Amino acid sequence: MGGYKKGGVASGFKHVETNMYNIKRLLHVKGKKHVSATEVALSWDSFNKGDVFLLDLGKVLIQWNGPNCSIAEKSRVSTGENLSV
Repeated sequence: MGGYKKGGVASGFKHVETNMYNIKRLLHVKGKKHVSATEVALSWDSFNKGDVFLLDLGKVLIQWNGPNCSIAEKSRVSTGENLSV
């Protein structure tokens, strides 16, 4: 039912020193009513023409819109509305 995924909170109980700006991850965003973002391999092979992708570089977040992605995906990613990661 549940599982562990890469990322998340370092520790809920202890202070943990992290370098939050040393991040490199690619999020695959898809869906119409329920838009969700899933971390995928940081590779050109992860991209497709029908979805939106977010490249998280720590201080910089880059949105790439596939030429066939829906207007709903584009707008929800831009506003962050109803986006679950």
